This record gives sequence, C-alpha cells and structure tokens, in this order.
Amino acid sequence: MTTRSARADPALAAALSRLAASPDPDDVAAAAALTPHQLLATHLLHEVSKGPESFWHPYLQQLPRSYTSLAHFSADDAAALQLQLAQDVAAAAAERAREEWQGALPLLRALGLPKRFALLRSWLWAASTLHSRTMFLPWCPAGALTPFGDLHNYAPPPPPYVPQLGVAEDRTAAESAAAADEVAAAGSVAAASASGSVYGAEGATGATCAKDASTGAPGAEGAEPAAAHEAEDADAIAGDGSWDEARQQYVIVVRRRVAAGQQVLLCYGRHTNLELLEHYGFVMQDNPHDTAPLDAALLPVPDSARYSAGAPPLPPDECFVHGGSPQAPCNTDNTGDGSSGCGAPSWSLLHFLRYCAATPAERRTQGHRLAAGESISEQGDRIALGWLRAACMRQLEDLPTSLAQDLEELQRNSQSDSNSNIQSRSHSQSQEEGPAQRSASQLGAGDRAAVPAPQAHDRQGAAGTTEAAQCEGTQQAAAAPAAAVA
Repeated sequence: MTTRSARADPALAAALSRLAASPDPDDVAAAAALTPHQLLATHLLHEVSKGPESFWHPYLQQLPRSYTSLAHFSADDAAALQLQLAQDVAAAAAERAREEWQGALPLLRALGLPKRFALLRSWLWAASTLHSRTMFLPWCPAGALTPFGDLHNYAPPPPPYVPQLGVAEDRTAAESAAAADEVAAAGSVAAASASGSVYGAEGATGATCAKDASTGAPGAEGAEPAAAHEAEDADAIAGDGSWDEARQQYVIVVRRRVAAGQQVLLCYGRHTNLELLEHYGFVMQDNPHDTAPLDAALLPVPDSARYSAGAPPLPPDECFVHGGSPQAPCNTDNTGDGSSGCGAPSWSLLHFLRYCAATPAERRTQGHRLAAGESISEQGDRIALGWLRAACMRQLEDLPTSLAQDLEELQRNSQSDSNSNIQSRSHSQSQEEGPAQRSASQLGAGDRAAVPAPQAHDRQGAAGTTEAAQCEGTQQAAAAPAAAVA
C-alpha cells in the first residue's frame, strides 16, 4: 500500500480532484499542501472504512488495534518520563500529529468517510501505523505498508566505538576520528520524524544500519569455524531490505546466520530508547545506542575554562552519556576497549571536558591533541571524570524517583499485566467464538477495523527501564479507528 495505490484509487483520486478544483481557496491550499504521509494515511483510513470490501482487508485485520508511541501519551503519561527532553519530545509528537490531521481534514471530508474515521484518534492510529510499520522506498518518503514485511522485530546495529575517560586508548587520533565518522554515518537518521531504515520510510536506507552491510549473506553452514561465524555475525546487522523496481518486489536480506526456529530480525537503524519509544512504541533493556541527555549547566566547570576563547562548543543535543550494550552492559566490568559505552561521554562532551581540565600550558602546547579528543594526562581525565560524575549525580537527584523505585514500579506493572492477560485468556476461552470468527454482518463498528495482532507485531515490547519509559502511561493508547468509536 503506497501513494501510488492511493492515487490509483478512483474514489480517492476523485476527492483530490474535487478539492483542487474547489471554489474555496482554503481547500485548494490544503490539496496543494498535502504531504505523501498525509495521502497514505488517508488511503489507509479509506481502506479500513470499506471493511471486508477492501482489497487489503486480510492485511488490515492483522494490524494492531492500538499503539504505545509517544504521540499517544497524555500530559500525565509524559510527565512520568521525568526528563524534560523526553516530555518535550512527547509533546512535539502529539502536536505534529494534530497538525497533520488538521491539514488532511479537507481531504477526509471530501472523501466522504464516516465521521468516526475523520476523528483525531483515528488519524493518530493511521499515522502511528505508518511511522512504525512502513518500509523504505527510494521514490516516496511515505514508504510502503508491506504485508509480511512488517512482521519482523528489531535488532540494533553493532555498537559504536566509545572512548573512555581515564583509559589509555590504543587508537590514534586519526583512527578515533575515523571511527566516530563511521558511527555517525552508520546511525544517521533523518531529521524531524525519521522512523528508521527499513521500517519508517523517513529514515535512511538499510545500509545505514551496519558497520559493513556489504558483506552479503553468510556462506554455507560449516564452511568456517564457529568462532569465525560469531565474529562475522557480531559485525553485521541482522538484516535489511530494499525495493526492487524491476521486479516490483520488496527484497529482505538476512545478513546473519539464523538457526531453525529462530526469528528473522531486521535493523531499522540506530536509535536511542527515546527515539524507539517515539516512533515504534517500545524500548530495549540493553540498547547499544541508547544515550542519557545531560544538562551542561550542571557541569561544575570553572567559568574561566567554560567561557575561554578556545573552549569547544557543546550543543545541548551533543551533551549526553552513552548507555551499555548487550555485549558489555552497565553491570559488567569495563574492559576499556571502547566496546562498552556505559556512562561514557559523547565525543563533544569528552572534548569539552578534556579541554576545560587541561592547564593553560597544556592547551597551548597540546591543542592539536585536545582538538582530536585525545587524553592529555591522567590527572586531567580524573578531573574531567569528577565533573562528569558530579553533574550526573545532581541530575539524578533532581528526578522525582530513584532507579530502585522505577524498577519496583515496573515490576508491579508487569505483574498486573500478567494477571490481566491470564484473566483475558480465561474469558476468551469460555466464549464459543471471538470477534475474528464472526461474520461481517455480526461485526460491530468496533470490530471492523482490525483484530489484535500476534505478539510478533509488538516489536519486542516496551522492555527497557531507561528514564521510566515503561511507566504506566505507555499502557494508554489510541484504539484503531473503528474500535475507538464503537
């Protein structure tokens, strides 16, 4: 389902023509301002409104009824995220969805959809479907809704190289800079509302997921020792995909060895947990690309160094510390080889701290090394690390709850959800037939849009604990359009 199929739909094409030829200048302006994303979301709502008569009905039935992405968070839900940045991102996501809906309203009305399909909550469902499930297309920024293709769960790309404060690095400045450039290229995401690489058409291509995505599919089993297989797989993404224009097919390529019974995962790009929650509605327990933003004003750096003429800039979006990775999570010993990013500062923050910790003489004689982010002295790194620790402690102390309290709350919510699922299964098993078994004539308005998706659609679920992202607010979601107005 793409903007091509949208424009090929007679009813939708006629509605677009009527809007463009309307005597109302506002309607004409609305038609001219429609984005591919708005057109595809309208196409989706139109097909859902047709019920069983839609060509896409079997696929639409498998879409989730609700989503847990940030656009669905209420003000109270967003406040539970605690960090101001996370709350701002949630508010911006909700406002962006509202603006898109208002811009598409003239077309929704011109199409003559039932009123419930033109509501904001219906638009939120459609927009979240696109943000979390569309696959990249080179010719359309809105991407494509692809049956079967959108069933794959997420596997992050290999972790970035992260330099360590107070650790003797075995890389030269040039090698470290090259590694930083490689990490930046591998994880680049589009500005504004980029959702991912394979999933989320506004993101980059699948190649951005990998350190080396060009290795292709692995060779035959047994051709190399097991250790070599593991090393090769560690440096490769799980899988990616691309559109084959000649064959008119979406091709999914597996780039790691997959055992029988093991699910095939895809890389959507490099994302922090906040970005995953914003676009996909889940977070990861051990995300190698997760970061925690830090308020630069909390760094107890002397003003004479902070505001000196040669002090490097520290933009707010580059002032953060890295999270851990599955290979070397935060609760393990740091080997110092850059494979664990747990608590390590960003490159910009590291550069700033080392500059401020250097003496005036070191800045004059070692400025070229400071500019490359290199360590000047062990004493300087100790001072920088002390500043970083103090800032982190101050920021954590300002939060309403502690990590222990967050984990306790998550455990209570998890237990409550488990009990609810058990009760739901018991209730469903006592029924002679469920909504999916009823005929079209017996379906109420709340059943026509979609049936609940299998667990595979959950994309690993909201399993992380970072910044209380799995607070009870994530359980509040907008229902699928028809179900929402039942």
